Amino acid sequence: MKEWGWPNKWDTTPTWDTIVGRDYVKDALANKTPATMPNLLFHGPPGTGKTSMAYAIKNRSSDILLKYPLHHYNASSKRTRGIEFIEEDIIPLVRSGMEMIILLDEADQLTPAAQMALKGVMENSMATFILTTNDLSKINDALVSRCEVFRFGKIHTEDCKVWLQHLCEKHNFNINDTTLQQIMFAHYGDLRAMTVSLETYAGMVYQGTSLASVKKDAARNFILKLSAAEFDKKLFLNHINDKNFKPAFEMLKKHGDIRSVLKEFLDEELISSDKWAEVITHVVTSYRSIQLGIPEEVVMAGFCKDLVLSTPLYPC
Repeated sequence: MKEWGWPNKWDTTPTWDTIVGRDYVKDALANKTPATMPNLLFHGPPGTGKTSMAYAIKNRSSDILLKYPLHHYNASSKRTRGIEFIEEDIIPLVRSGMEMIILLDEADQLTPAAQMALKGVMENSMATFILTTNDLSKINDALVSRCEVFRFGKIHTEDCKVWLQHLCEKHNFNINDTTLQQIMFAHYGDLRAMTVSLETYAGMVYQGTSLASVKKDAARNFILKLSAAEFDKKLFLNHINDKNFKPAFEMLKKHGDIRSVLKEFLDEELISSDKWAEVITHVVTSYRSIQLGIPEEVVMAGFCKDLVLSTPLYPC
């Protein structure tokens, strides 16, 4: 049987047909031809498919864009964040007059001068620019105005599952639903991290040799470690009781799974009995906000704010 994982690395590049969770982007761009494709700006947390969507656009089925070269740069390095990078790398590219796609990851790391220079280049170029950023506020307004902007939030669990199952089928790898759920829970909303964990796990499930039991033990331990990444409720409540909004909010963002945290607050023993009903109201409000489609980071912030206003939640 085939060995999985390194060095037999999986092909995890999505196509226009297989990318998940971004139907609103696909709908907006479906009828765009190379001549009418706008410059694009994708913003949102890491692991939400911004770079993958750029490659999916490039790899649209039966599309002339397939013939366009894609030049991919990451603006977070010292060499690619200054105006010299725009003058020495980007301008010569676009002056060739060729139609192409230029992908600039982490465009918020470009210096203000580089961003202003890029604005001028984009206005007079036949190239299609795709910019990605984790923080839209760091992109110059003039540069933003030259792009069609799309927000990339956390990817829903069901969409993540579709993608991970697609990878398993593509590479003839069998995985039980419980293990798949553990991988998804550990990296809630971060499809890139899920993909890496799935590929790592597959590489550990080494079959057909005398090392099978060793590899299977390593695979089991890997999944157990993922599952052990539980939310530290005590530390979170300490921050809330101390009215330290920012570290509490950062904990929620890092954990990622607001739904699982909300469920924890249904436990009467977690907080003071005289505050429990008040906290349940905050939980219900947060769940309702999620159902209404409010971005989950906004829900997290609101939940932390409501808890801080309800302190003390338990005796310190």
